[in-house]
Amino acid sequence: MTDNPMPAPPAILMIALSMRFGGAEVRIIETAELLQGRCKYGVVTLANTPLQQKLQERSLNTFPLSMSKASPRVLLSIYHIIRAGGFNVVDAHNPQSQFWGLLAAVFAHTPLKICTVHSSYGHTETGIRKLLYELVLKLNMFFDVAFVSVSEAVSVYLSALGAKQHRITLTRNGIAMPEIDPLRHRHRATFGLAEDDFVIISVGRLEPVKGHIYLIEAVSELRRAGKTVKCLIVGEGRELDTLTKRISALDVSHEVTLVGFRTDVEALLPMADVFCMPSLSEGLPYALLEACACELPIVASEVGGIAHLLKNGETAILVPPSNVPELVEGIRYVMDNPQQSKAMGEAGYALVKNEFSIETMRDLMLGVYGLRG
Repeated sequence: MTDNPMPAPPAILMIALSMRFGGAEVRIIETAELLQGRCKYGVVTLANTPLQQKLQERSLNTFPLSMSKASPRVLLSIYHIIRAGGFNVVDAHNPQSQFWGLLAAVFAHTPLKICTVHSSYGHTETGIRKLLYELVLKLNMFFDVAFVSVSEAVSVYLSALGAKQHRITLTRNGIAMPEIDPLRHRHRATFGLAEDDFVIISVGRLEPVKGHIYLIEAVSELRRAGKTVKCLIVGEGRELDTLTKRISALDVSHEVTLVGFRTDVEALLPMADVFCMPSLSEGLPYALLEACACELPIVASEVGGIAHLLKNGETAILVPPSNVPELVEGIRYVMDNPQQSKAMGEAGYALVKNEFSIETMRDLMLGVYGLRG
């Protein structure tokens, strides 16, 4: 009598054809680190992107493609990677990846096809982009792909779009809790900020859905009301010129700084007095979790995953999206009520520590992939 052999662990290929770096890319890196040493895995990226470089720095397995993500050659390249590597799980992480990755996985007869959705495309996009992105999701539904959502709001969105409930797995983003930096203001001098400046920080791609234009308007209104604030907006994207022109038109260039893309956001957050996220729609942004982990008071739009995560007056000040007067009042509340704001920051820290740990996210992802810790 012979023992039954243990089944071989799955071979997992993640696909992330993103040019920019954000919360989705953070999660991809964390997942790759989780899989390292557990099973065969790899990440298909575009060559020389921030994601590919960060994966390479950590000695994580990548398949960089030196071509446009719009090129049909991407399909053939991914197909060859799947077949040559014997990958039996394909997990795609953004619309272009979910289109080319799905087709390649279908042609390669990949047993398990996964579509990880980080935001509600119908709320974050407009026009032809919205139409195309939702068509990609529906194409995945047609082929009965398994969906992973990063927040309750994204799960609701997928269900409304037609995804079968039993094909959606909620695996909320999670983070490792940082040690609180005792030198909280050490980065202020780098940005020409004084110790007693009231500093607002916002982190996110410079895209219309992130609502940075409303934060710039709010800073202008605060200055007009006699409040002295400094605002750092961290990120890059298509709205750079629009935001730069608006800052100039409102004459708030001394108050608002467009910092650009940074790899050290976790080090910048502690120097701020409040974290602002004036988005029009969100899944479950890593930047928000990181801000909570730094015990920062939060002023954010009451939308999507933010509304599911935070409670107004307890763990944040939540305001209606695209509402400058309410955003101004939220920031003023934090400025004028330091003790209550500190308590909100502490409550947000406790929430993330207790419910959004990276360990929980990792356990759930291992289950999705058919692995166990």
